[in-house]
Amino acid sequence: MKLTEKELNEFPIGTKIYTEHGEKYMKLDNSTSEWREMKGHYWMSSRGLLNSSIKQVEIPNYIEYIQPKPILDDKEKGYLSGVIRPFRRYIYGILKRECESMSIGRAILDESGWHEVESNGCEYITLFNSRGYNIDLPFFEKGTMYKGMELDREYSLEELEL
Repeated sequence: MKLTEKELNEFPIGTKIYTEHGEKYMKLDNSTSEWREMKGHYWMSSRGLLNSSIKQVEIPNYIEYIQPKPILDDKEKGYLSGVIRPFRRYIYGILKRECESMSIGRAILDESGWHEVESNGCEYITLFNSRGYNIDLPFFEKGTMYKGMELDREYSLEELEL
């Protein structure tokens, strides 16, 4: 089988080439045109492989892994860790809820006095306790905190990395 240097360089990382002489090479890096012998420490350039008689090319099937984005940012983790620290062994779940028929009243002060500002609702965090009662944390404006958490989904401490 004859391949051009361009074809050799376009193979993805992990591609294996088997020669007629029983040698096996693997591509380890896209930035260079070097291939490594699989049973030794010998390196060969793609030009060197052009001169070898290539018997087989094995292209790997990749499963793409996307690292999940953390649910909580560092500030949120720090706050929740501090809140649950005294009774951590009793907390088994954390939930973000939406306030029912309530909104956080906000007002601003200017030269003419206080003016109420519209709010798009509020949310709060509930800690589930194995001792039979739940702990509701203070309300916060909707969409401002704990953005990575879904509403009404219970999370374990491990899921939130607490």
